[in-house]
Amino acid sequence: LCRYCQRNNVNTPTEHLDLSIADKIRTDKAFFSGTAGDPIFYPQLFEFIERLLVNNPNIWISIATNGSIHEPDWWRRLAGLLKRCHPFSRVYFGI
Repeated sequence: LCRYCQRNNVNTPTEHLDLSIADKIRTDKAFFSGTAGDPIFYPQLFEFIERLLVNNPNIWISIATNGSIHEPDWWRRLAGLLKRCHPFSRVYFGI
C-alpha cells in the first residue's frame, strides 16, 4: 500500500506484464524495477525469468525491491533461479 505506487491511484490503470512477452525478448540484461508496483508482487515472476532464460541463457538480471513480502522459501526459490543466470545477477533492497 505504498502511497507512491501507481496501483493506488484510481486514475492510473495498471495490468500485469503479459508472460508471453518473455518469449520475444533477446537481451543480455534485464532490470526489474516497478513504477507501477514492486516486481516481487508480480505473481508470475519466476515463470517470466524462466522463459527469459530459454532464449537468453546467460542473462544478467537485477531486481529492485523493498522486500516487504514473501516467506523464506520464496526467496530461496528466487535465489536458485538467479543462480542459473549470469553470475552478476542480484536483488537490490531499497529501504
